[in-house]
Amino acid sequence: MANGGTTLLIGLVLLVLGMALVLWGAERFTEGAVGTALRFQLSTFYVGALVSGFEPENLVTGIAAALGHLHQIVVTNLRGAAHIGRAPF
Repeated sequence: MANGGTTLLIGLVLLVLGMALVLWGAERFTEGAVGTALRFQLSTFYVGALVSGFEPENLVTGIAAALGHLHQIVVTNLRGAAHIGRAPF
């Protein structure tokens, strides 16, 4: 029983560590995409669409956020939708 508990604990620790790494990587990706767009004076919507692939259902949200100068929302919206679209449901 102790061996099974140890295995479960290791699995939970690895799960939490993996989730933390994914969140850290997503934040770095967003900061990098926004920084790239601003550095080259490009629309954050354009850079987000280019990096994550354009999805028409995000067009309204992306345009509204870009017009409102909400750069983080533009990139995150496109990136998040691309990841959800690939999720195996």
